[in-house]
Amino acid sequence: MHLHIPTFLLALGLTLRTAEALYIEPGCVVRSHSEADLSWPDIHISVWIPGAETTALDLTVIFKGHGVLETKDKITINSTEIIQRMKRKMNIEDVFHQFQQDYREGWKDYKFSIKDYSIISLADNRSVSLKVSEDHEPSHVKVSGSNVTINCFSEYRVWKVTMTPLIVPLDGRSDEFLSNLRYTRSCPL
Repeated sequence: MHLHIPTFLLALGLTLRTAEALYIEPGCVVRSHSEADLSWPDIHISVWIPGAETTALDLTVIFKGHGVLETKDKITINSTEIIQRMKRKMNIEDVFHQFQQDYREGWKDYKFSIKDYSIISLADNRSVSLKVSEDHEPSHVKVSGSNVTINCFSEYRVWKVTMTPLIVPLDGRSDEFLSNLRYTRSCPL
């Protein structure tokens, strides 16, 4: 049997495209809470904004060499401001930063820069530099929100559904493609 090189390359290309389509980046699994070690200078956060008067996300920054309960920053982003609660041992300081942004129901992308210690709204190209303590080096973040992904660079997001019902938010501004991979019976409503 003689295999032609163009046929072989076509088959190989189709196989690789299929395998690529089935791969899910670990950061693209949507959760209400997510955590990541800060190995890179920036962290990309996508969050679903359920409405105009809600908090987009809470970002908790843990520092190297400091106890989680005694030293951390909690950064809350809402429609008009960023609230930074700095906890240093027994001292708590709240710092308010004005942050006007296009804030409506839908997916919103932010970047948390460790290098500049800032939050950037990617859609609005606006950033806010946060107050930082010089002797505190960020090492870990915890993010919570309606639906959150960390470092997902794909246009596809994935929800893992267990035995409890789950609402998948769709903004309705464009066509949505929904795939259902299941091991047991399911019924989308």
